[in-house]
Amino acid sequence: MAMTSTTSMTALFSRKTSASSASASTASSVGSGGVTSLTSSVALSIAISASAFCMDFAVAPQAAEAALLPIGGAPRPTRQLGIVDYGGSVKTLHLCPSTPNCISTAEEANDPKHYVPPWTFPKTLSTQEAMEQLKEAINTTNPDKFDHDIVTVNKNYLYAEYTSPTFGFVDDVEFFFPERTTDEEGNYTSPPVVEYRSASRVGDSDFDVNRKRIKALRLELQKKGWRSVGF
Repeated sequence: MAMTSTTSMTALFSRKTSASSASASTASSVGSGGVTSLTSSVALSIAISASAFCMDFAVAPQAAEAALLPIGGAPRPTRQLGIVDYGGSVKTLHLCPSTPNCISTAEEANDPKHYVPPWTFPKTLSTQEAMEQLKEAINTTNPDKFDHDIVTVNKNYLYAEYTSPTFGFVDDVEFFFPERTTDEEGNYTSPPVVEYRSASRVGDSDFDVNRKRIKALRLELQKKGWRSVGF
């Protein structure tokens, strides 16, 4: 797009040069009654310049749009992502920063304002089957019109990025499936729990976008028997 604008400027310069040459040529004949020709030449030069200006004006917004960088762009906060191992079989997702644009199931004993209850899925499902249902819900729900990208998936963890279409703000969304204990016969003895964390990468307020996104996912999964703990 920048090349197009440069071409327009070159054309404008060429046209102005040609028009100036024509004006100079006509001016030499003014003394012999060429006033009418001079006036016509000047008018032609102005018209050509105005035309070129209008063409550049039409191209400029497109060039500016192409050069616009995402305002919300920020590097991935790797230190705040993933599973935290506190020892003694205690593993959770990270806590939230002090800003209100984050929610996490790990905040139960730390910060009620950022806390949200974990989910459960049907006991008949394996963790892998539950993970597939979660991925399907992510791919079929879009309450905030953000573009989503599932970045990481392993046996008990899923990480996705949600990017706003206008300014490129990114939300980091994680899900953690704690290991389920079994008895000697292989039957599960612990509840099928899913922890999660949804946090905006930059800024302060998120206008409850993270909460609305998680709610939309939960409502979709409820159709398959998932529930929110305590509800």
